[in-house]
Amino acid sequence: MTPDKIRLTLDLTKPLDDRLERLKHLTGAASKADVLRESLRLYEFLVARVAEGSSLHLERDGRSERLIILGLTA
Repeated sequence: MTPDKIRLTLDLTKPLDDRLERLKHLTGAASKADVLRESLRLYEFLVARVAEGSSLHLERDGRSERLIILGLTA
């Protein structure tokens, strides 16, 4: 292991591991670690935008819905 990396060991439930595996296949990620890295990047983006006062919306068929994620309300 290189000095700029830290090894992290996680204990996951089977359902959570299954979710990671499913996301790995859906996204074409090379590993579950890649899924976690991309998930963290997205979560950081969402937290930063909400902290700036933005709200999250999903649009489908011309209809917009406000998305509220617990812990991310400004």
